[in-house]
Amino acid sequence: MGSSNEAYLKLKERGFRLTKSREQLIDFILRTKGNWTIKSLSDEAMASLPKVGIATIYRTVNLLVEEGFLTRTILETGIAR
Repeated sequence: MGSSNEAYLKLKERGFRLTKSREQLIDFILRTKGNWTIKSLSDEAMASLPKVGIATIYRTVNLLVEEGFLTRTILETGIAR
């Protein structure tokens, strides 16, 4: 897993705009350790970053997974962590 700076560079290379909100969200996500669900992460993120919407959180998490900065694990219950 990489740092926030690595994530910014990779996303910029792919043509994604990095707004201040998205940068703050990337920092928040990459600092959040442990096994979390998107629901628990989004609840915490929206409490800490009130200007960030749920759609942005989901898109950003998926981008970070695609780029290898996060790992998605599907449990037997079907819940992704």
